[in-house]
Amino acid sequence: MDLSFLNPSLFLLIAFALYLLLAALTHKKGERQTGSHFSNYLFGPFLLPVHEKQIIRNVNFFRFVMGILVAHRFLVVFGVAVVSSPEGIRLLMASGAFLGVLISIGFMTPIAIVLFTSLFLISPPLFGTLGDQAAIIVFWLIILLGGGKHYSVDSLLSRWSPLKRPIESLYFFAVRLTPENFSRVRFFGIMVFWGVNFSAVAFHFFDEFWLQGDVLQVAMATGFWNDHYQFANAVKDGYPLLFHTLCRAGLYIQAIFETFLLLFMYLGWPGRMFVFLQGLGFFLMSLLFFNLGYLPLHELVMWGILFGYLPAMFPFLDRGAKKAGEERIANFGPHPINGLITLAFTIGFIFNLLNFARICGHPWNGYWPWNQPVWRAVHRTFAYEAVNVFNRDDLATGGYRMVLYEVNEEGVPIRLVPLMDLNGGRLDYLRNDYIYYGRVLRWLRAPESEKFVDGDYENLGDKTKQVLNTMITLDAAVTGPTPGRTYRMEIGRRSLQDGDYFLVWGDWETLVEKEYHLQPAVAKKISKDAPFTFVLGPGHWGAAERAARSLEILKERQPSPAGHSG
Repeated sequence: MDLSFLNPSLFLLIAFALYLLLAALTHKKGERQTGSHFSNYLFGPFLLPVHEKQIIRNVNFFRFVMGILVAHRFLVVFGVAVVSSPEGIRLLMASGAFLGVLISIGFMTPIAIVLFTSLFLISPPLFGTLGDQAAIIVFWLIILLGGGKHYSVDSLLSRWSPLKRPIESLYFFAVRLTPENFSRVRFFGIMVFWGVNFSAVAFHFFDEFWLQGDVLQVAMATGFWNDHYQFANAVKDGYPLLFHTLCRAGLYIQAIFETFLLLFMYLGWPGRMFVFLQGLGFFLMSLLFFNLGYLPLHELVMWGILFGYLPAMFPFLDRGAKKAGEERIANFGPHPINGLITLAFTIGFIFNLLNFARICGHPWNGYWPWNQPVWRAVHRTFAYEAVNVFNRDDLATGGYRMVLYEVNEEGVPIRLVPLMDLNGGRLDYLRNDYIYYGRVLRWLRAPESEKFVDGDYENLGDKTKQVLNTMITLDAAVTGPTPGRTYRMEIGRRSLQDGDYFLVWGDWETLVEKEYHLQPAVAKKISKDAPFTFVLGPGHWGAAERAARSLEILKERQPSPAGHSG
C-alpha cells in the first residue's frame, strides 16, 4: 500500500486548515458568520444534556483516581530504582509519587499537573510510552474542566477569604461549565485521542501481521502478551476456525475504530454508541487479557471523563436527567469559543502533529525543525513516542524467554523468580514499568546478535547481562541478600510456523543455562539498599498459579550440572 502522500506538505495544509477553523470559531458574539453555523455541526455531536454539578462530580472523581494511579506507578518504580538505577531517578520517582498525591487530594491541582508534566522533560528510560500519552490527555481534560476546584483541599482552603482569590487564580485554565463548553472539551479530548489511534493504525498498514489479519491470533496465544494464554491456546487447539474468525473480526473492528473514531461521533446515536462501547471493550480487554500496565487504566479514566454520563448517553436509561439541559442545547448557536479552549485546540494540534508527523517512514525526518532542541523538548513534554506497537517485531518478542529460579545446595529448584514462566508469560516483577520497559522489553526486542556475542550462546551480550544482573539484584534485595544463594538462568527460543489457518508458535529450544552464586561482597552491597526496596501489587493475572506450575516442571527435570559461576 503506497502511503507516500503522507508528507510534510499534507501536515502543513492540515495546520493551515485548523487555524482557519479556529479563526472562524473565535468570531465575536453577535456576528452572523458561517463559522457560527459551522460550530453547530462541529461540536453538536459532542453535546450532552448534563448539569454542571454532574460534570463537577464526575471530573473530580476521576481526578482522584488518576492521582492515585500516578502516585502508585511512580512509587512502584521507586521501590526498585533503589537497587537498579541512578540516584537521580530515585528523586524523580519520589517527586512523581508526591505530585500524584497532590492531584488526588486536590491541593494546587493545576500546578501539580504542570510540574508532573515537566518531569517528562527529564526523559528517564520509562517515559515515552503510550500510557504516558494517555495520561497527558487526561491531565489536559482535568485542567480544562476545573478538576480540583471542588471536592478537594483547594475547595476547603478557598472558604477562608484571604485565600479565595489566589486559589481561584490557579484555575485560570478552567472553562465555564456550560453544555457548549463541555462539548468543545469533549471534542478536544476525542480529537487528540483519535490522533494517537490514527498514527498507530497507519503504522499497521505496513505490517504483514496486520495485513494478513494474524495479529490477535498470535497475541492471544503468546504468553508474554496474554496473561490468559493457556485458555486462549485451549480454544485455539480445540476450535481453530472459530478462534481464527473471532480474532480476525476483532482485529478489523478495532482497525475501523482507530481509523474513523472521530468520524463515528458524527454518525448519530449509533456511531457515538459504537465509539463508547468499542473503546470501553478494548480498554477492558487490554487490562484483563493483555495487562498493558497503566495504559488501559489511563484510558478508562479518560473514557469516564468523556462518556461517564450514562442517562444522557443512553435514552432508555434517562429518568428526566437531561430535561434541564435541553433548553441550553436547543439554543446552542453562535457563541464565541473561549480563549482557553483555543489554547486547548492549539495543544491538541501540536499533540496530533507529533503523532502524524512520524507516520510511515518518518516524513519529517531531516527537516530542520525536527532536530532542534525545542522540538525535542516538545516531544518529551507530550511524552511522545512513535505509536508503532503490536506489530510483527513486537509480537516476535514472544519467541524468547528468560527463566530465572533459585536452587538449593543439591541443585533442586526451590523457587521461581517472578520474571517469566516456562512459556514466556510475564510474572509479577514485569508489572513494574522500569523492569518491563527499561530492561526486559528492550532485551526482547534486541536482535540475537545483541543478546549473545558472535553467536556464542555461552557468551552473553551486554543487554542480557544487564537484565540478569538487575533481576538477581532486585530479587536478592526483596527476599533477603543471604550469601551463597544460587540462581539458575535459562534462556529459550522458539519461532512462528505456518498453521492451518494462521501462524502458530513452535516448541521451545533451550539455548543456554547458567548458575550464579551470590558472593558475600555482592550480598553486603545489596543489603544496604534492601530495606528501601519493595515490590507493590497488583501483579499479573494468574501469575502465582503459572509460577507454581513452572516450578513443578523444573523439579521434574533432572538437575542440570553445575554451570558457570558469576
